[in-house]
Amino acid sequence: MRKKNFSYKLILKRPMVLAAAVLAAGIITGQYIGINGCIALIVLSIIISIVTGILTRARFVYMVPILFVLGICLILYANMPDKIYNGTSAINGAVHESYISDKGEQRILIKTKEIYNNGKAEETEKYVIVYLEEGIYVKEGDLLVVKGRLQLPQKAFNPGGFDNFIYMKNMKYNYTMFSNDVIKYGEEHRYFMESVSKLRKSVNNVFDICLPEDISPVAKAIVTGNTSYLDDNIRDLYSNAGIAHMLAVSGLHTTIISVMISAFFMKILKFKKRYASLAVMPLMAVYLIFVGGKAAAARAVIMMEVIYFGDVINRKPDTLNSVGFAAFVLLIINPYQLFWSGFLLSFVTVSGLIFIADGIGKGRRLKDKAFAAVKTSFLTSAASFPVVSWFFYKIPVLGFIVNLITTPLIGIAVCFGMLAGIAGLFSIKAAVFLCGPVYIILKFYFIVCTFFTSLPISVLLTGKPTLMFCIAYYVNFIFLYAKRKRGILLNTGFILCMVLMFVSVAGDSLVKKNNTVSFLYVGQGDCTVINTYDNKTFVVDGGGNQNTAIGENTGIKYVIPFLESKGIKRIDALFITHMDTDHAAGCIELIKYYDVNKVFISNAHTNEMDILVAVLKEAAAKGISVERISAGDIAEIGENSYIECLYPYAGITLDDENNNHTSIVLKFVFGEISFLLTGDADEYDERLMILGGQDIEADVYKAGHHGSKTSSSERFLNNVKPEYAVISCGINNVYGHPNGETLKRLVNTDIKIYNTSLDGAVTFTTDGKGLSVNSYTGGREYGKAERRDKIRETG
Repeated sequence: MRKKNFSYKLILKRPMVLAAAVLAAGIITGQYIGINGCIALIVLSIIISIVTGILTRARFVYMVPILFVLGICLILYANMPDKIYNGTSAINGAVHESYISDKGEQRILIKTKEIYNNGKAEETEKYVIVYLEEGIYVKEGDLLVVKGRLQLPQKAFNPGGFDNFIYMKNMKYNYTMFSNDVIKYGEEHRYFMESVSKLRKSVNNVFDICLPEDISPVAKAIVTGNTSYLDDNIRDLYSNAGIAHMLAVSGLHTTIISVMISAFFMKILKFKKRYASLAVMPLMAVYLIFVGGKAAAARAVIMMEVIYFGDVINRKPDTLNSVGFAAFVLLIINPYQLFWSGFLLSFVTVSGLIFIADGIGKGRRLKDKAFAAVKTSFLTSAASFPVVSWFFYKIPVLGFIVNLITTPLIGIAVCFGMLAGIAGLFSIKAAVFLCGPVYIILKFYFIVCTFFTSLPISVLLTGKPTLMFCIAYYVNFIFLYAKRKRGILLNTGFILCMVLMFVSVAGDSLVKKNNTVSFLYVGQGDCTVINTYDNKTFVVDGGGNQNTAIGENTGIKYVIPFLESKGIKRIDALFITHMDTDHAAGCIELIKYYDVNKVFISNAHTNEMDILVAVLKEAAAKGISVERISAGDIAEIGENSYIECLYPYAGITLDDENNNHTSIVLKFVFGEISFLLTGDADEYDERLMILGGQDIEADVYKAGHHGSKTSSSERFLNNVKPEYAVISCGINNVYGHPNGETLKRLVNTDIKIYNTSLDGAVTFTTDGKGLSVNSYTGGREYGKAERRDKIRETG
């Protein structure tokens, strides 16, 4: 009998791995190609399935196209848009979840029975996240009528930004609503879910009583899966230390719980292993509900269920096949989990651990075991690096060491935490005693994480890697640990993948030499990020919201995530065109929280003294020099590249108290391509620049003052002669930007127009000769001929 080859045996032994991989491929394909492409692939897959089924008896072969089509159909169905409700709506439904923030604001999840809009009632089941004003409190199970605007989830507008659309789809939520109009008319009793919810709250309450404020939220996270009360600083600390998975109930946690339950049945109740496993299975399902049913916990529980089911039928399941089965089930339930960090990290890490463990010999001597433990920890961390970089733009270099120190203790913390939570339902004194080890371990974690994250090499900012890099990385990973002799083909593939990884990282600076200019969406404000091929970075303005505190403003929300996603570690120069909040508040955060080399501000007098003082104070605290610039100042930034300040003129003081007249106007030149950034300069300032003989001609023009009526005059546009114009403004802003008359002037000058409130971040790429443009949300370009008539009509 002919010996089956390696890949064929692998498929036969682990069909669920293949099934999950093919399903995932279908989901990814359906997400990133158009509907016409999906239809063509579906038809082709059906034909291949029929032909393969006729020609071969290998069932798994013709199941591949079917699973691929299933993946496409699942994601297309998940992407079907929800109905748009205009104006105020009223929703009628029951509260399923409730969360009160440390600021006293309540967020609830309502499963609707009816939605009232425009005088019509529609019976429909949708999940709506409702944010209630401070002072309005409801509880789970309450039946409510809530009034407000139903808003569809919004996609990220900048690279690196939080994608609320993906989050909502992953959680299967449909709408959000902000409301201060709530009417309670009854209660809906879901006895089982209410009982589980009350138990979870009671256990969480035990931790609040028995542990300090800084430790209690972490105990809740590792025992009950409740991460709502975790401070962002703790999340960042654990993440930068490489043990963020400790804060999510996952494989280790579920294993400990299942072993405890199994031991109770076998040791105390004297059940045989088969019947003990049968008893554990439903209890683990309840535990999954208890901890919130998140991806990591669901994956682990499904795997445990498969293992215990194997005990029931006297069969030992294959671990990797169990992982594939868990992934397959979860993707069938919700295909959007494939695009969520928790799902991918959970499966990549556990798969890497299974794959690696077979190839590491532990030996009998202590030093051999220690070396094997270090190697396993490092390689398991390395298996997750591309996923971590993809979602968080940085990797914890020393995470494998922190894991070696902390992982052996998590079992003790979870075990004592669970016992303390249960004991606290009957005796707080007993709970306090049992919480002792939990407190010691979590305090030790804090000390270890703080120490390692304080080291200079603890975190490596990578930026978001390319898909090519990620694929090449994992293929290399497989090559390095494949259980077969290395041949010419294997070595050639390894070298090719190494080259692809190198080109994807260093290609721009070594080969293409492209410079990018990105106009970010920062709400009703301005922010431009210029990044040169030799990694110099210049930021012009940082946006800012009037009523938002420093530390929660646009610099933190939009600009820093963008910089990190691009792997930008340092800002060489920060230009603040003027001291209006919507330009300068985000800059204060950049100075305070990022590595900034130098700050440039206008040489003209400003009326916004509070913001100027804040800028100077933060710069002084960081030892950053602040320089004033005016027309005529110029600086080279590279080969045939320079920055020139065109306005304001030195020594001129305007009687007008309009702070916009102090705005810096900058021109960035890369070879034959130039960009004109005008801040909030208005028509008066535009006339002064023309009269002063300034060279304002440019290929790309950042429209002055967010496209307001008082800027971008016809005479100015005729002198600039831009091919592109970018308007930076907020969605549905109260100022009505961009103004209709301004749009008409731009359209009549035959300029291609982009608007950050529609297009998100608009990025121009140039090598000094050519120029290309990309908008982050898909390229809604005002300047297209089919939209010009509409602009003229609505202007």
